[in-house]
Parts: sequence; C-alpha cells; structure tokens
Amino acid sequence: MQRLQLIAQNPYNLQLKSVQSQPRTILNQSQIQILYKNCQTIEETILLHLCYGCGLRKSEAKNLSIKDINFEQKKLFVRKGKRNKRRVIPLTEKITKDLRKYYNQSQEYRNPKTTIFLIHYNGYPFSDTRIYLLFKALLKRTQEQEPLPTICLHALRHSIATHLLENEMSIEMVRDFLGHKSLNTTQIYARVNQLKMK
Repeated sequence: MQRLQLIAQNPYNLQLKSVQSQPRTILNQSQIQILYKNCQTIEETILLHLCYGCGLRKSEAKNLSIKDINFEQKKLFVRKGKRNKRRVIPLTEKITKDLRKYYNQSQEYRNPKTTIFLIHYNGYPFSDTRIYLLFKALLKRTQEQEPLPTICLHALRHSIATHLLENEMSIEMVRDFLGHKSLNTTQIYARVNQLKMK
C-alpha cells in the first residue's frame, strides 16, 4: 500500500527502543552485616549464608541436597548449577557451624524420604514462595531500623561477587565461585567495582 501511495507511512516500520538493562543493586559489607544482625530464625541466617556467603542462586539453594555439604572438609558442592555447571565452594568456619546446627535441628521434623537440605517445619522442602517470603520478611524488618535499599534475593549474589573482587580475589576465581560459564559475565562485577572506586 505504501508503494502504491495508498498510505503515507508503513505502520510496521517501527523504531523500537532497545531494552536497557537495569543497574545491579549491591549492598556494601556493612549492610550485609546489618541483615545478618536482624535475623530472628536459623532459617533466615541459613538463607543468607547460602545466597550471600556461598553465592548460590535461589534455585541452587532450594535444590541443595544434604549430601552436597561436606561438614568435615568444609565444602559445598553445586552439582547442577545453571547449564548443569558443577562447582565446589569452600565454607568458612562460621557457615559450616551454622549449616550443621540447622541440619541437626531439622532432624526433628525432617521427612526421612527428603534429601533436600532446606526444609519447612512440615518436613518437606522449601518452595520458591517460602524462600521469597522468608527473605522479604527479613528485609522488611531490617528496613524498619536501617535505610537499606529494596532488593531481591539475587542481589546477595551480586554483592558477594563485588566484595570478593574488593578483597582482591582474582576475576577467574570469582567466576569459578559463581559458576559462570563465561568470564565476560563475571567482568560485569569488575566494572561495577571499578565505578565504585572512582
């Protein structure tokens, strides 16, 4: 119709704006400590340990199996990360102690057939909703006392990556810690860290 001059402009030739990626929200180390101080249950502490201290994605934390944690060697194994990428994460003494404490306490209500580490009081694994509500309650309680930004659970993973780089861990080691397939993905955190230092 445009070629026949029946219409002045082809409505299908639209100029679409490219989708702009949102800036990553990153908590500083003091803000992370404030989150920890406002934990009221062992479940909240464990969620921070897994998603911040170990840099796990929500799905990785939810699917973590009991056999994936070696308390003696202080290691956590992610056997099926994104794109089935496997990795080993070293655990601090504090995280190991708390994970063991949670595991021992959960034995009272754990369904014997359940091998998942994170379980609810009903004896069955955490759902995505349960994890979301647990973190949302912790964040809201913290924000009532301290001016923290509103973040999603994944921001804890962004935060630990930045903090590791700030503490001079090599970008290759951070990549392996997070389970990134490409170094380019990890370099995003390096650029964010450089901007913070300017």
